[in-house]
Amino acid sequence: MEMETVPQEYTYLYEKLFDKEWEFCVPDYEKIYKINCFDDGMDKYKDYPNKWIVFGKWKGKNALVNVVLNNIIIDSISTWKIDSL
Repeated sequence: MEMETVPQEYTYLYEKLFDKEWEFCVPDYEKIYKINCFDDGMDKYKDYPNKWIVFGKWKGKNALVNVVLNNIIIDSISTWKIDSL
């Protein structure tokens, strides 16, 4: 998805993608995930509500935004480390 087609309320997320090879996904609040593995530096996210939405994808990785605190963003996490709620 090109920047011009991203809904205005999500441009801040588009700009947070790791790089432009990532595919932007409009956040779907019907598909909430939890992190099941807090390794590799992810332990700093344990203190936040464990409810996340995917906003980017690339080669088996996801970019996540926290449902409750939408300023908390994980720019890259392996897909196998998250499960649907």
